[in-house]
Amino acid sequence: MLTDIVRFEWRYHMRQISFVAALLIYATLGFALTATGFGPDNININSPYTIAESLGLLSLTAIFAIAVFCASAVVRDREYQMEEIVFSTPVEKFPLLFGRFAGSFLAAFTAFSATVIGMLIALAMPWQDATRIGAIAPLHYIWTLVVLVLPGMLFAAALLFGVAALTRSMIATVVGAVAIYVFYFIAAALTNSPLMASSVAGADTAAGASLFDPFGLAAFFEQTRYWTPAVRNVHVVSLTGTFLLNRVVWIGAAALVWMLVYRFWTAAATLPLSSKYEKAAAEPPQSKGAYAPVPTSFNAFRALRSTLKLERRSSLLTIPFALLTLLWLGLAFMEIVSDLSGEYGTVAYPVTGFILTTIQQPLTLVALILIIWYSAEIVWRERMIGIAEVIDATPAPRALFALAKWIALGTLIVVLIAGGTLAAAVVQVMRGYTHFEPDVMLAFACLAAVPLILLAAIAMLVQRISPNKYAGMLLVLLVAIGLRRVYTLSGVSVDYSSMNGFFISRSVSTLDWRAEYEKTYRPLPQPRVIGVTANVSLYPRERRYRITGAYQLANETKAPIDKVLVAVGRDARVASMSFSGATLINDDHRFAMHTYRLDHPLQPGQRAELRFDLTCDHPDDPTIVPNGTFLLDRRVFPTLGYRRGYEIRDAAQRKKRGLAPIAERPDEDAVADEWIAFDMTISTDADQIALTSGDLVKQWIVVAQLRGPSVSRQNRRATARPRDCATSANDRRYFHYVATAALSGRGAAEGSGTHKALHSVFAIVSAKYAVAKANGVELYYAHPVNAARILGAAIESKRLFEQAFGAYPLRVLRLAEVPAYLRAGGFATHGLIVLPENRTFLIDARDPRRIDLVTRRVAHEVAHQWWGHRVAPPDAPGASAIVESLAKYCELLVLEKKYGRDVVRQSLAYELDLYLAGRVAPGPLPSSSEVPLSRCADEPYLYYRKGSIVMYALRDLLGETTFHRALRNFANEQGGAGHQPHFADLVRHIQAVAPPQHHRLIDQWLNDIVLYDIRLTSTSVKPIGNRYEITMTVDTNLRFDESIEIGLFARDETPIVVAHQPLHRGRNTVVMIADKKPDLAIADPYFTRVDVNRFDNQKTLYP
Repeated sequence: MLTDIVRFEWRYHMRQISFVAALLIYATLGFALTATGFGPDNININSPYTIAESLGLLSLTAIFAIAVFCASAVVRDREYQMEEIVFSTPVEKFPLLFGRFAGSFLAAFTAFSATVIGMLIALAMPWQDATRIGAIAPLHYIWTLVVLVLPGMLFAAALLFGVAALTRSMIATVVGAVAIYVFYFIAAALTNSPLMASSVAGADTAAGASLFDPFGLAAFFEQTRYWTPAVRNVHVVSLTGTFLLNRVVWIGAAALVWMLVYRFWTAAATLPLSSKYEKAAAEPPQSKGAYAPVPTSFNAFRALRSTLKLERRSSLLTIPFALLTLLWLGLAFMEIVSDLSGEYGTVAYPVTGFILTTIQQPLTLVALILIIWYSAEIVWRERMIGIAEVIDATPAPRALFALAKWIALGTLIVVLIAGGTLAAAVVQVMRGYTHFEPDVMLAFACLAAVPLILLAAIAMLVQRISPNKYAGMLLVLLVAIGLRRVYTLSGVSVDYSSMNGFFISRSVSTLDWRAEYEKTYRPLPQPRVIGVTANVSLYPRERRYRITGAYQLANETKAPIDKVLVAVGRDARVASMSFSGATLINDDHRFAMHTYRLDHPLQPGQRAELRFDLTCDHPDDPTIVPNGTFLLDRRVFPTLGYRRGYEIRDAAQRKKRGLAPIAERPDEDAVADEWIAFDMTISTDADQIALTSGDLVKQWIVVAQLRGPSVSRQNRRATARPRDCATSANDRRYFHYVATAALSGRGAAEGSGTHKALHSVFAIVSAKYAVAKANGVELYYAHPVNAARILGAAIESKRLFEQAFGAYPLRVLRLAEVPAYLRAGGFATHGLIVLPENRTFLIDARDPRRIDLVTRRVAHEVAHQWWGHRVAPPDAPGASAIVESLAKYCELLVLEKKYGRDVVRQSLAYELDLYLAGRVAPGPLPSSSEVPLSRCADEPYLYYRKGSIVMYALRDLLGETTFHRALRNFANEQGGAGHQPHFADLVRHIQAVAPPQHHRLIDQWLNDIVLYDIRLTSTSVKPIGNRYEITMTVDTNLRFDESIEIGLFARDETPIVVAHQPLHRGRNTVVMIADKKPDLAIADPYFTRVDVNRFDNQKTLYP
């Protein structure tokens, strides 16, 4: 009988529209993932790794399909009034219960398996890149379904079937599905799961997260975290270690849950989750006397109020919705707390707008689930309980009932939004942050509620015209997906800044436009900018600006130039533009390119002038805003020649659009950025301060007059603050900045001309600032909480770098806060550093146990004044290592001087993990293989992560004094105008100060790819009087004999003895003496080697 029930149940589900819908959805999802090339470009789209990752991630969505099938298996008897008949049959409890469970689970698993069909079909599509398709192996798909997908779905099915069986409520089952989803991600955040983007690898936390993941994704990512692309293309996930244990645990958990359900389920037992309205409707009417006609009078308002009361009781005041709300509160709370955690284990202040935007995406997901299910329940309720005809017989119009149902559904959405806001306030109180900003909360609520309430109206309309409740749910889902796609294609997004509030921006995909640009224009020899004179008028409240000025140009090539390309920003409008001795032959509005043909070719060394007048009103991006304008020179000023920034970097997108792969530029073709004479006057609103590079030589305010000429207040001190002056809304504040060799304090011999004092990358900033200054550093800020720390870090960094690498070339170093719209940790121009509010000024740095990210970030950007501006390499291989790797070393230097070497240890562990993880990511060049540090270009995992390890290791190898001497010599030789510093120059200076025996090792680290495998395989401890002798066995794969640190530490990882030990390839025996009893032995404790597994480098001496 059991097999008959299973077979019947399976066939029943397969004939339902819900099964067909799930089948089509999962086949489409599988097709979409493979057809769009899901995964890195250097991994096959049908590799075992990609198959496992795709099916594993999609299995999370199977929770809701399982909820439908499991609930239907139990609830349909009540919906079709068959409960008494079914329970009166001689079918025993086990066959009935297990048969329905097995049949519904098989239906759900069969529907999900259609994902594989979609993935296989996508492989045959004509647009697929044949180089990313490996051998088709059906066993890889089957293996993944069985070992990765099936156990997690089985556990979810057992849990949801139990909820359905014990409550016999569809809504309760859906709430259970949401609960699984919510608790899954809460657990992932709490256990530092590899599934989370912010997770940091750790030996203890990785095992815990991997074991407690019912879907096995954490165990999968933990096993494959450091697999190279070659391994990912051929190896399947293996049933070993933590992954095997995880699968066994959760299959056992599924069996245990099902046995508990079997134990407590009875035919008559049902938890009281139905609404009072449903119960009353299900009860037969009781006659209370003879019939008598009742006079009727219809009042629309009273009818609406009465209907709303009934709808509120049947949806809002129910246990399922209360549970859903509580689950949402938990999810919102965890999302906020998780998002507050940042890089290096730091946390941010819970600023209202930022934490509310954090919950925008999960709020949309939970609200979508609510809309899909509750719109079906609300619209179909009367028909399901058999009173639809009675309702239609009342004098109230249908529109009134529809309005009441819409208001009730909208109320549910508003409750969810209010719950998210409440969770945000709770987090703020727990973190001791009391600046709640109710106006921001209200603005967020409006932005979130309007589209969701409109979607609710559409959902009710779809359900009203749908022939079936489940078909209507599918249609609502498809409509929601379609609307989301339209929203995505529109490019509209809502960003938030504490300085400026919410900002609605629009960015349309420009890939096709950029491809056409590359096909239309080619790099040509161009003159170079040697001088900039400009007047910039900013109107922040009106979101517009005007730039007038002139470039002084020079032909610094070896051949005449007869054609000049001038590009302007796409949002800009050209009022006028003229090129001395040239004729405009092409005004390309599509690409904002202006082509001039010179009347007489510009000879080598000859000069010319370009004059321009540009305006921009209400740009789509937040470049100019009421408070916190940030204009970057190359986006708002004209540029000469072909714009390489428009090139598409993604190799797959290039191939799709018929573009050749990006070739690595030869060193000899690369040219460094210009060094320029600089003269700029900026005007802005009178209550704001405008900043740029160079020295501020004059500042004044022009007072607006209703009649007569303007009155100027000139020559105010540069330190004057806007509030020091009584100003009106129409007053204008002016700032005049100049940079020349004389002002910068550098002699003419340091440049190719006496006026070339400024590296040509500059920016313009304007905002309502407070100002702090000391020791040649000025800080302009809107949030005071970290101002003292930032100013102190900048002063100390500048002092250390001047001692180590040479004098800072300008008179003043400025740091300015800008809105969070800048998607970067910071941005350094020559003499001006901009720091986004959320990445520096609003970091909570109060906990001394956490890495000081504020100091670290400031030090990094200050270091760019030497590495990136004083030494400005051309766009050639290895340039990013000069600019970024040396800046990363500098931030470690500042942290070490301030906090000690233990902080460096924490930082380098983080960098090592990110480097190893980044090795699987593709680069922009056609070759997918890793390149040495000397050849890196756009690979952050190399110049940030590996670069910081290598540079710190060089300091450890050579000693700080010697290493800094090499960097100082490099900066003195290659700094300033007229130089083309390359990575080979840096290597040459390091080799020059290093002992000959280190040359091979230095060359290996900088010009080769080497991965260490250092393992501490055994230890023994022998007391010797009051001292301890520790004998260790260390295995290595060294190419050469090296001296590597080995340390003995206390249980809290406080160092007891750390010393360099000579090691060779193979097995080494190391003996060390400690005056105190150590608890840990660690090989290479400060991560001066790029080790493939840092967790086998240490052992506990006393288990």
